[in-house]
Amino acid sequence: MKKYFIIFFVLILLFSIFINFYGLENPYIFNDEGTLIISAIKFYKANFSVGIQYAVEHPPIAKFIMGIPSNFIVTAYEDTNAIKNEIYGWNYLAWLPIKDLYIPIRMMSAIFGIFSLLFIFLIGKELYNNEVGLFSMLIATFSFDLLTYSRLILMEIYMVAFCLVTLYFFIRLIKNEKIINFIGFFIFLVLSLGSRTGQPLILLFIMAISYPLLTKKLQKKNILAFYAILFIAYIAIFWLIYNPNANVWGYFGFSTPLSLIELNAIPLFSLFLRNSYLFLFGLISSIFLFIAKRKEVVSRIRNKTPDTVLLLFALISLLAFSFLRYGENVRYLIFMFIPFYIIGGYATYYFFKKYNVVKLIVIGLVIVTLYQMMIYYPLFLNYYNFAFTGNNDMIANKVLNEIKDENLIVTNYLPVLVYNAKSIPMPVPIANCGEIMAATNLTNCNEKDIKNLALKKPMIVYYGPNIKNDSIICDVFKTINMTEIENFQDVHIFKVD
Repeated sequence: MKKYFIIFFVLILLFSIFINFYGLENPYIFNDEGTLIISAIKFYKANFSVGIQYAVEHPPIAKFIMGIPSNFIVTAYEDTNAIKNEIYGWNYLAWLPIKDLYIPIRMMSAIFGIFSLLFIFLIGKELYNNEVGLFSMLIATFSFDLLTYSRLILMEIYMVAFCLVTLYFFIRLIKNEKIINFIGFFIFLVLSLGSRTGQPLILLFIMAISYPLLTKKLQKKNILAFYAILFIAYIAIFWLIYNPNANVWGYFGFSTPLSLIELNAIPLFSLFLRNSYLFLFGLISSIFLFIAKRKEVVSRIRNKTPDTVLLLFALISLLAFSFLRYGENVRYLIFMFIPFYIIGGYATYYFFKKYNVVKLIVIGLVIVTLYQMMIYYPLFLNYYNFAFTGNNDMIANKVLNEIKDENLIVTNYLPVLVYNAKSIPMPVPIANCGEIMAATNLTNCNEKDIKNLALKKPMIVYYGPNIKNDSIICDVFKTINMTEIENFQDVHIFKVD
C-alpha cells in the first residue's frame, strides 16, 4: 500500500477535482443560493456594512469570500443594489446578476471543497500516517453531504474548511506549543467563527474543553494565551466585525436561548443514513474497533494522545445537535461529520490492511458510490443510505430538461419555482414576507412591464393549482394570453401566445 501511496493520492485528488467542478453550470438554484449571491455582491458593489446586513443572520466572512468573482464580471449590479433587506424574499428579481455569477461563485465553493479534502488528509497524516490520511480523504471524497456543499453557494463548505484548518493547528499546538501554531490556530478560529452562525460556536466550546484535557505539560502562560485567543477570536467576530444589533437567533425562530433546547434523534440517525455507504462502513468499523481495542483506547485517552480530540469533537458535537432544535436540519450536521471522516478513515485502513475481504468491500462500496453519483446527479443533498428524497428538486430538474433556454435558472424556493427574467411581475412572497407584498406589487405590476414581457414571448413556469385564480399573482399579469404546454404535478409551463 505504501509504495502506491502517491498514485492513489493523485487519483483521489484528480477525481475530487472532477466531481467538484463537473456540471456547476446546472441552472438549478438551490435554496439560499440566490440570497447569498446577492449578499456576496453587495460587499463589493455597495459596501461591507450593506453586505453584512443582507442575510444578517450570518457573519460576513464566507459571504465576503464568495463575492470575489464580482470584481471580474460585468453585469447589472444595480439590480442587486435595488433589493433591500425589507424585500429579502424577492431576490429572484436580480435575475441577471444571479445568472451571470452563479457559476464562478460555485467554483469558489468547489475550491474550498478541495481545500477541505486536503486538510482532512493532513489531519489524518498528522495524527497517524499517510495511509490513514488517504483513507480519510477517500471517505470524505465520496461523501454526498460534503460533495453537495462543495458544489453549491452555501456557507457550509467555507465553515468546514476553516474548522478543519483550525483543528489541524490545534492538534499541532497540543503536540508542540510553538508560536506559529498559536498564530495559525487563532487566524483560522476567527475565520471559522466568521463563516457561519451556530456550528463554529460549538467548535469554540470543543477547543476550550480539549486544551486542558490533552496538553501534557500545562503551563500557566500557555493556558492564559490559549484562552485569551478564544476570547479575542470571539470578540473580533461578534463585537468588532459582525455586530448587527439584531436578535440573530430570532431569524431561526428561536425567541430565547432556552427555546433552542429540544431533544431529537435526527443527528444520531443521520450518522448512519447520510454521506454514503463507504462512510457508513467507516462508522461501523470504528464501533467494532473501539469495542475490540477498548482497553487501548482508554489508555490512549489517559495518556492524552492528540487523536483524543477527535473523540471529544465527535461526542460533543453529537450531543450538542441532539439537544438543540438546531440539529433538526440535516444541512447543519455537516459540522458533526468532520471528525468521523478521520475516525472512519483510521478504522477502515486498520481492517483494510488485515483482511482481504475488507479490501473487496471497500472497492465494492467505491464502485456503488460512483454509480449513485451518476444516477443522483445533481441532487446529491437528497441522498440517504437506503433511500432518496427531494420531490421538489426532481420537479425543478424536469422543468430544466423540458425548457432549453439559456435565460432560465430555477430555484426550489416554493412557491417561486422559477427565476425566468427580472421583468416578470410575479412578486410571490416566501415564508412570512406577506407584509411587504403590496409594495412590491406596486413597483412591478404595471402595464408597461406586462407588454414588454409579452413581446419577449418567454416560457413562464408557475407553481400552484391555477395561475388565473391565484390572488397573489398580479391581476394585470393574468391578462397575458398564454397556453399551458406541460405540467408536473402543480408545476405548470406556459408559452406566451
